[in-house]
Amino acid sequence: MPIWRVVFMTVVSMGLYLFWWFYITWKHYRDHTGENAYPIWHALTLFVPLYGLFRTYAHMKTYEELMLDERMDTSIRPGVAVAVVLITSWLGNFGLSDAIFGDVTYTLLTIWLVTGVITTALTTLLLASVQSNINRYWRAVIAARHMRSVRLGVGEATLAVIGVFTWCDTILSVANESYRNFGIWAWI
Repeated sequence: MPIWRVVFMTVVSMGLYLFWWFYITWKHYRDHTGENAYPIWHALTLFVPLYGLFRTYAHMKTYEELMLDERMDTSIRPGVAVAVVLITSWLGNFGLSDAIFGDVTYTLLTIWLVTGVITTALTTLLLASVQSNINRYWRAVIAARHMRSVRLGVGEATLAVIGVFTWCDTILSVANESYRNFGIWAWI
């Protein structure tokens, strides 16, 4: 997958691309190694508290070991990946109880917008870094004539649409009080 696509899709989807990326890179791993691997279940583990962190570590460690087995340098650091996923998960849930049990205020929406930018940036840096390593690995082990770019999938497009809607709704809610009383946040 081209790095520009990983970056673009992660930013547009407000970081939700992480789930698709976990799915598709695990599918590639399964197809390449013939191992028993379940890409959909693997990606869904990110929703499971704590267990998702163990799966994140395993995901990154697997690709790190594939590269090391080929005697390739790698900048994949499974512990750093776990830290990024932990931080982004915590930031993503920041203020959620206030929204559920209280009013969604201008201050809370502003905090969500700022944390959304931070979590998206961290997720983008993580995925771009790891994907650049994975791309080097694929170029080294697969003949150039057999390499092809991954086509845009329905899941990717869906995440992009959800992300654009979320970005727009959050920004409009922060910028415009009358929209705040009308937008999705008014329903929460």
